[in-house]
Amino acid sequence: MTSESDAKQIAASHLDAQEHIRRRAYEIYRKRGGGEGRALDDWLEAERELLGNPPERVRHKASIVGPARPTT
Repeated sequence: MTSESDAKQIAASHLDAQEHIRRRAYEIYRKRGGGEGRALDDWLEAERELLGNPPERVRHKASIVGPARPTT
């Protein structure tokens, strides 16, 4: 069973990881010259760089679902 302090530590670690990903995604955005429509690509690239590739089961599910479609 997870204690409250463990849960807080896990939550803080998750937020810290997301902040690192956010900052790296922004760096990627700036490096490619900005522009709209690539935020998800930038975020996913930052995740790959910082966290590595997702497990095979996640890649397989993504290939079944396919790429995200832009909303208009």
